[in-house]
Amino acid sequence: IPSSGSTALVKFSDTGVANPTITVLATAPTNQVFRGVELAPCNGITWYRDADGDGYGDPATTLVNCTQPYGYVLNNTDCDDASVVAYPGAVEVCNNADDDCDFTVDESCIYPPNNDLRVNAFLLSGMNTYPACNFSSGSLAQATISFDAQSVEPLGAGQDIWYRFVPTSGAVRLTATSAVNDLVLELQNQAGTVIEIENSTTTGAEILNISGLTVGATYYVAVRNFNTSSVGSFTFCAQNLSLPANTTPTTVNNLCSTIKCQFTGASSYTATLTAGANTYTYTSTSTKMALSLFGGLTYNTSYTLTFSATYNLLDGAGNPEVITLTSLPVSFTVGQPQEVQLRSTDMCSNQSRPLNSFISADLALCGITGYEWEFIETTSSNVVTGAAIYATGQGTSRYMQLNGVNIPGIQAGDYYRVKIRAIYNGGVSPWPSTYRTVCIAGTAPVMATENNEDVAWVNADAQAVVYPNPNNGDMFNLNVSGLSDGVWTVQVLDVQGRIVHAEQLVAEGGINRTVSLNSTLSNGLYTVRLMNGEASLNVRMIVE
Repeated sequence: IPSSGSTALVKFSDTGVANPTITVLATAPTNQVFRGVELAPCNGITWYRDADGDGYGDPATTLVNCTQPYGYVLNNTDCDDASVVAYPGAVEVCNNADDDCDFTVDESCIYPPNNDLRVNAFLLSGMNTYPACNFSSGSLAQATISFDAQSVEPLGAGQDIWYRFVPTSGAVRLTATSAVNDLVLELQNQAGTVIEIENSTTTGAEILNISGLTVGATYYVAVRNFNTSSVGSFTFCAQNLSLPANTTPTTVNNLCSTIKCQFTGASSYTATLTAGANTYTYTSTSTKMALSLFGGLTYNTSYTLTFSATYNLLDGAGNPEVITLTSLPVSFTVGQPQEVQLRSTDMCSNQSRPLNSFISADLALCGITGYEWEFIETTSSNVVTGAAIYATGQGTSRYMQLNGVNIPGIQAGDYYRVKIRAIYNGGVSPWPSTYRTVCIAGTAPVMATENNEDVAWVNADAQAVVYPNPNNGDMFNLNVSGLSDGVWTVQVLDVQGRIVHAEQLVAEGGINRTVSLNSTLSNGLYTVRLMNGEASLNVRMIVE
């Protein structure tokens, strides 16, 4: 080889012959010293074509080369180089072919399952949704070893059968159970790339929990045998971890409304509502969540809504595995508060309401700061005779007490058109397009006899107040003025007129007592009645 500053060209012509031709061309200055190169002779090796890639070559197709050419092997015992399952020592299958290359067809052959090879994998249609699991039966009894599987089993093991499925969510749970086999689960994508191999137990259930799958893609799973002594039956179940989690963009008009996560079977569910820099999150074991639980949500606001579901799972060995699925974000809007009206039972068409009694809006709205009421005096024939009177209820209560403190100028015997609207952070809802009418009853002596002080009476201007009203049904305070002195019976009646509580109280110009009920009343409308002979006074009470 010429020294530095000179050039040399060395050509090798290796066509598989024992002594290849070597040509050396060199140029160098005069008197330049050259170095010698000595190449060992190549005698060549005979290689045999392995067209099916089973490791055994065709004795009729050879190539002599010093190194192993691609697609050739040293072994020359393949009897069918077009079949990957035919080679010396292979399982003899009952297929009218010499699978084990012993020059005998179908001797002591077996009938492998139809899904013995990946190409014939069974389609798992109608997969279960976790936690539902309908097990199907399978057997490795006459299964063969597939070259498509890539997990490594001991010599004499590795028999497998194949399934394929198309997930409807991004995660699945695969369970195979056998009393005799040490099973292996191998999951591949459609291209044949291994995604996960599960072999955590020796016998019993082998469970593969996997997320990150592509919805609508096809996946293959091999159920394989890891032990050499037993090849038998098993059960198999494939579950989607959830139904598709596609939420529909929607609008609600009441923060008492609920939203529903379409994920199923999870240990917990989390909903996240985001508007600008504000994020509101709530986690529940139920798929339904009331918007009132999030705290801070407001009307007339658009949010981005996402759901996530957390699955606390175990593999076959009892090791915990946590998988979380998250839905795509969708638009969710909380619009104007829902329209409310006067409760139908408070309308003139149903009854007259005495002063100091309570009337109510027909809906309880969450997330508001209160209700605003409009009263317009009319005649019995619905002719407007007065200006609008506006009143605001106590806090978020939907009840309004009919008295001159809350509603300035209200009078017994009058008729009023009533409208109600909601007040919320940032504004108020529109007044409803229609109104309802309430009638205020007059109060007069039930009986008055000035010459007989033993006759009970109720003054015309008597007032009876029950508070708190509404209450929780355990007790209430009774404050009454304008009664004759004496013993009065206090009764509590339900809407069907049944007496649910009764006791006697002594009046000295009036009564101011706490009434403790014998048992807690259920939610509803009640009448508190004071009686003494023919004299009586009624007050409505709400339990909620």
